[in-house]
Amino acid sequence: MKASHILLALTVLSFTSCKLFKSKSNDAPEVEVVEAEQVTEPSSVLEVQQVQTEDVVMAYGEICEALLASIRMENLDPMQIHFPDVNAARIMAPKEFSGKSNKEVTAVLDGMKSRFKGNLDNLVSGAKVNKVDVGSLSVKNCLYSKDSDLNIEVLTAEYLGGVITYEVALLIKTINGKTYVLEIPISTGIFEDRE
Repeated sequence: MKASHILLALTVLSFTSCKLFKSKSNDAPEVEVVEAEQVTEPSSVLEVQQVQTEDVVMAYGEICEALLASIRMENLDPMQIHFPDVNAARIMAPKEFSGKSNKEVTAVLDGMKSRFKGNLDNLVSGAKVNKVDVGSLSVKNCLYSKDSDLNIEVLTAEYLGGVITYEVALLIKTINGKTYVLEIPISTGIFEDRE
């Protein structure tokens, strides 16, 4: 079983427990994986290709680049534009936010950002402990997968460091043509030594 499938299973478990995503059936999910073109040269200008579905313009490569910048800078600044706002959160979870004030929804989003920051700190710490030069990492791929039954979208950022590829999965949600980042479901063990 591929690591991405294990990651998806863990992701499904974590998000069904917080009731943001609900299963439509008890059948095992089928996952469609769409692989983007590889980027061979690191760049400051986005070169990662993405697959568009249903006329939705998605910013997969931009998100992968922003996450790498956040790891390098050790803060969330590059990721801020990719987090959902109050309106997007209400669309994502209408039942959960029905009757809630904007202030209450903002508090939930702030908690989400706080968890994301903790996971980012885990990534940074793991890179430092394992002496990974994050400045030399480049985006190799941005892989999109979706489980239609559970309504979960996963973006896997593959970063190339020399000959080693590191994978960081992000839970995302696309609404009205914009892709939002929700969570880093697994943030430890990413930069461990590979033999």
